[in-house]
Amino acid sequence: MARAWAGQRSGRDEREEDLRAFGLPEEEIEGWLGRTSEEECIGVLPWCFPSVEVFLALSTQWRRAGLAGVAVGLDYAAVAPTLWMMGRRLPPAQRATLFEDLQVMEGAALEVMSRRG
Repeated sequence: MARAWAGQRSGRDEREEDLRAFGLPEEEIEGWLGRTSEEECIGVLPWCFPSVEVFLALSTQWRRAGLAGVAVGLDYAAVAPTLWMMGRRLPPAQRATLFEDLQVMEGAALEVMSRRG
């Protein structure tokens, strides 16, 4: 999802890698890959949807560097206010999981953005 947000069209191998990164059991991966068409939609696993919503809400909160304004990562100081504005109150364990998910998506988006220049 983050790669698509950053402008990359992903192939089957990358979608498969993403599904593994988010812990989908091997026996379910083929089912997910077979029923999603990139031209139609971007598949988001149901348990990942809350993290994806937060990532999208943070889409204007990227730290940039240099004269070219190269994205270097999300502004983590914006996460708590964004959650508050979204009405999300998360217990510590869910905050840790959300942070891990945001870092996975951030890394994928940065990879794509660095190739775009």
